[in-house]
Amino acid sequence: MKITRIRIYKTDLPYVGGSDWAADIDRITAGVALLETGEKAMADANQGWRVDNAIRVARATAGLDYILEQPCKTYEECQQVRRVAQQPMKLDECITGLAAAQCIVADRGAEICCLKLSNLGGLSKARRVRDFLVENRMPVVAEDTWGGEITTSVVAHFAASTPEEYLQNSTDLMNYTTRSTGVGGAWASNGRLFAPDTPGLGVTPDFDSLGAPVADYGA
Repeated sequence: MKITRIRIYKTDLPYVGGSDWAADIDRITAGVALLETGEKAMADANQGWRVDNAIRVARATAGLDYILEQPCKTYEECQQVRRVAQQPMKLDECITGLAAAQCIVADRGAEICCLKLSNLGGLSKARRVRDFLVENRMPVVAEDTWGGEITTSVVAHFAASTPEEYLQNSTDLMNYTTRSTGVGGAWASNGRLFAPDTPGLGVTPDFDSLGAPVADYGA
Protein backbone atom coordinates (compact mmCIF):
# COMPACT_ATOMS: atom_id res chain seq x y z
CA MET A 1 0.00 0.00 0.00
CA LYS A 2 1.29 3.42 -0.91
CA ILE A 3 1.37 5.78 2.06
CA THR A 4 1.47 9.56 1.98
CA ARG A 5 2.99 11.14 5.07
CA ILE A 6 1.64 14.47 6.20
CA ARG A 7 3.31 16.43 8.95
CA ILE A 8 1.70 17.15 12.28
CA TYR A 9 3.27 19.60 14.67
CA LYS A 10 4.59 17.83 17.74
CA THR A 11 4.28 20.90 19.91
CA ASP A 12 1.52 23.44 20.30
CA LEU A 13 1.67 26.01 23.04
CA PRO A 14 -1.36 26.23 25.35
CA TYR A 15 -4.13 28.43 24.01
CA VAL A 16 -3.50 32.07 24.71
CA GLY A 17 -5.59 35.11 23.91
CA GLY A 18 -7.50 35.46 27.15
CA SER A 19 -8.05 38.61 29.16
CA ASP A 20 -4.80 38.14 31.10
CA TRP A 21 -2.25 38.99 28.43
CA ALA A 22 0.58 39.12 31.00
CA ALA A 23 -0.10 35.47 31.90
CA ASP A 24 -0.04 34.66 28.18
CA ILE A 25 3.51 35.99 28.02
CA ASP A 26 4.47 33.57 30.79
CA ARG A 27 2.75 30.66 29.02
CA ILE A 28 4.54 31.34 25.75
CA THR A 29 7.91 31.72 27.47
CA ALA A 30 7.47 28.49 29.42
CA GLY A 31 6.21 26.57 26.39
CA VAL A 32 9.02 27.60 24.05
CA ALA A 33 11.56 26.57 26.70
CA LEU A 34 10.23 22.99 26.50
CA LEU A 35 10.83 22.61 22.75
CA GLU A 36 13.14 19.84 21.65
CA THR A 37 15.42 19.99 18.62
CA GLY A 38 13.39 20.13 15.42
CA GLU A 39 10.14 21.02 17.13
CA LYS A 40 8.20 24.16 16.36
CA ALA A 41 5.52 25.95 18.30
CA MET A 42 2.48 28.07 17.56
CA ALA A 43 0.80 30.41 20.02
CA ASP A 44 -2.83 30.60 18.92
CA ALA A 45 -4.62 33.60 20.36
CA ASN A 46 -7.77 32.54 18.49
CA GLN A 47 -8.74 36.18 17.83
CA GLY A 48 -8.69 36.84 21.56
CA TRP A 49 -6.41 39.85 22.09
CA ARG A 50 -7.09 43.52 21.66
CA VAL A 51 -4.54 45.13 19.37
CA ASP A 52 -2.70 46.91 22.17
CA ASN A 53 -2.37 43.75 24.27
CA ALA A 54 -1.30 41.69 21.26
CA ILE A 55 1.47 44.21 20.62
CA ARG A 56 2.54 43.95 24.26
CA VAL A 57 2.78 40.16 24.01
CA ALA A 58 4.66 40.25 20.71
CA ARG A 59 7.19 42.75 22.04
CA ALA A 60 7.69 40.91 25.34
CA THR A 61 8.40 37.62 23.51
CA ALA A 62 10.41 39.08 20.63
CA GLY A 63 13.44 36.92 21.38
CA LEU A 64 11.51 33.62 21.31
CA ASP A 65 11.14 31.36 18.28
CA TYR A 66 7.47 30.62 17.74
CA ILE A 67 4.66 31.39 15.30
CA LEU A 68 2.06 33.97 16.32
CA GLU A 69 -1.39 32.82 15.20
CA GLN A 70 -4.46 35.02 14.63
CA PRO A 71 -3.77 37.48 17.45
CA CYS A 72 -6.88 39.62 16.83
CA LYS A 73 -10.34 39.27 15.33
CA THR A 74 -10.05 41.11 12.03
CA TYR A 75 -7.45 41.09 9.29
CA GLU A 76 -6.86 44.81 9.74
CA GLU A 77 -6.21 44.39 13.46
CA CYS A 78 -3.79 41.53 12.81
CA GLN A 79 -1.92 43.77 10.40
CA GLN A 80 -1.54 46.43 13.08
CA VAL A 81 0.19 43.81 15.23
CA ARG A 82 2.22 42.51 12.31
CA ARG A 83 3.80 45.91 11.74
CA VAL A 84 5.57 45.69 15.10
CA ALA A 85 5.84 41.93 15.72
CA GLN A 86 9.06 40.07 14.93
CA GLN A 87 7.46 36.62 14.99
CA PRO A 88 6.19 34.89 11.84
CA MET A 89 2.41 35.31 11.65
CA LYS A 90 -0.15 32.67 10.82
CA LEU A 91 -3.68 33.73 9.87
CA ASP A 92 -6.68 31.48 10.37
CA GLU A 93 -10.22 32.69 10.94
CA CYS A 94 -9.96 35.70 8.63
CA ILE A 95 -9.20 33.46 5.62
CA THR A 96 -12.71 33.05 4.26
CA GLY A 97 -12.16 32.75 0.53
CA LEU A 98 -10.08 33.61 -2.51
CA ALA A 99 -10.49 37.37 -2.07
CA ALA A 100 -9.04 37.18 1.44
CA ALA A 101 -6.12 35.10 0.18
CA GLN A 102 -5.46 37.59 -2.61
CA CYS A 103 -5.40 40.41 -0.08
CA ILE A 104 -2.92 38.55 2.13
CA VAL A 105 -0.60 37.88 -0.80
CA ALA A 106 -0.79 41.47 -2.03
CA ASP A 107 -0.06 42.83 1.44
CA ARG A 108 2.39 40.07 2.39
CA GLY A 109 0.09 39.94 5.39
CA ALA A 110 1.25 36.61 6.81
CA GLU A 111 3.88 33.90 6.52
CA ILE A 112 1.42 30.99 6.87
CA CYS A 113 -2.28 30.56 6.06
CA CYS A 114 -4.56 28.04 7.75
CA LEU A 115 -7.15 26.65 5.34
CA LYS A 116 -10.20 25.19 7.07
CA LEU A 117 -12.24 23.41 4.43
CA SER A 118 -15.69 24.14 5.82
CA ASN A 119 -14.87 27.83 6.31
CA LEU A 120 -13.92 28.02 2.65
CA GLY A 121 -17.05 26.30 1.33
CA GLY A 122 -15.69 22.81 0.74
CA LEU A 123 -12.90 21.07 -1.14
CA SER A 124 -13.27 22.71 -4.55
CA LYS A 125 -13.16 26.26 -3.21
CA ALA A 126 -10.41 25.37 -0.73
CA ARG A 127 -8.34 23.92 -3.55
CA ARG A 128 -8.59 27.19 -5.51
CA VAL A 129 -7.40 29.14 -2.47
CA ARG A 130 -4.63 26.62 -1.75
CA ASP A 131 -3.36 26.62 -5.32
CA PHE A 132 -3.32 30.43 -5.42
CA LEU A 133 -1.33 30.63 -2.18
CA VAL A 134 1.14 27.95 -3.28
CA GLU A 135 1.64 29.73 -6.61
CA ASN A 136 2.65 32.75 -4.55
CA ARG A 137 5.00 30.72 -2.33
CA MET A 138 2.79 30.92 0.76
CA PRO A 139 2.82 27.85 3.07
CA VAL A 140 -0.57 26.49 4.11
CA VAL A 141 -2.06 24.39 6.88
CA ALA A 142 -4.56 21.71 5.81
CA GLU A 143 -7.32 21.79 8.42
CA ASP A 144 -10.99 21.95 9.21
CA THR A 145 -13.00 23.40 12.06
CA TRP A 146 -13.53 19.94 13.60
CA GLY A 147 -14.56 16.42 12.66
CA GLY A 148 -14.16 12.68 12.96
CA GLU A 149 -12.86 9.98 10.64
CA ILE A 150 -14.64 11.26 7.53
CA THR A 151 -13.51 14.86 7.92
CA THR A 152 -9.97 13.83 8.81
CA SER A 153 -9.77 11.66 5.71
CA VAL A 154 -10.87 14.59 3.56
CA VAL A 155 -8.25 16.80 5.22
CA ALA A 156 -5.57 14.14 4.77
CA HIS A 157 -6.18 13.81 1.05
CA PHE A 158 -6.28 17.59 0.68
CA ALA A 159 -2.94 17.80 2.48
CA ALA A 160 -1.47 14.97 0.42
CA SER A 161 -2.25 16.88 -2.78
CA THR A 162 -0.43 19.97 -1.50
CA PRO A 163 3.22 20.38 -2.60
CA GLU A 164 5.34 19.23 0.33
CA GLU A 165 7.43 22.39 0.39
CA TYR A 166 4.33 24.49 1.08
CA LEU A 167 2.50 22.15 3.47
CA GLN A 168 3.12 23.49 6.95
CA ASN A 169 1.19 20.85 8.88
CA SER A 170 -2.15 19.15 9.38
CA THR A 171 -4.09 17.62 12.29
CA ASP A 172 -5.56 14.21 13.15
CA LEU A 173 -8.94 15.66 14.10
CA MET A 174 -10.54 12.26 14.74
CA ASN A 175 -8.27 11.71 17.73
CA TYR A 176 -9.69 14.78 19.47
CA THR A 177 -13.31 13.58 19.43
CA THR A 178 -15.21 11.05 21.53
CA ARG A 179 -17.62 9.92 18.82
CA SER A 180 -16.66 7.92 15.74
CA THR A 181 -18.11 8.71 12.33
CA GLY A 182 -16.62 5.80 10.41
CA VAL A 183 -14.10 2.98 10.12
CA GLY A 184 -10.79 3.20 8.28
CA GLY A 185 -9.48 6.20 6.44
CA ALA A 186 -6.65 8.44 7.59
CA TRP A 187 -4.66 7.58 10.70
CA ALA A 188 -1.87 9.12 12.74
CA SER A 189 1.35 7.59 14.02
CA ASN A 190 4.55 9.07 15.44
CA GLY A 191 3.62 12.66 14.69
CA ARG A 192 2.48 12.03 11.12
CA LEU A 193 -0.88 11.76 9.41
CA PHE A 194 -1.30 8.97 6.85
CA ALA A 195 -3.66 8.96 3.87
CA PRO A 196 -4.23 5.53 2.24
CA ASP A 197 -4.66 4.98 -1.47
CA THR A 198 -7.85 2.94 -1.13
CA PRO A 199 -10.89 3.99 -3.22
CA GLY A 200 -12.57 7.25 -2.33
CA LEU A 201 -11.64 8.54 1.08
CA GLY A 202 -10.88 5.05 2.32
CA VAL A 203 -13.36 5.35 5.19
CA THR A 204 -16.62 3.45 5.73
CA PRO A 205 -19.26 5.74 7.27
CA ASP A 206 -20.91 4.74 10.55
CA PHE A 207 -24.51 5.58 9.70
CA ASP A 208 -25.76 4.75 13.19
CA SER A 209 -23.42 7.39 14.59
CA LEU A 210 -24.23 9.92 11.86
CA GLY A 211 -27.97 9.60 12.39
CA ALA A 212 -30.77 10.39 9.96
CA PRO A 213 -29.75 12.27 6.79
CA VAL A 214 -30.48 15.97 6.64
CA ALA A 215 -31.41 15.67 2.96
CA ASP A 216 -31.58 13.03 0.21
CA TYR A 217 -30.48 13.68 -3.38
CA GLY A 218 -31.15 11.39 -6.30
CA ALA A 219 -32.23 11.18 -9.92
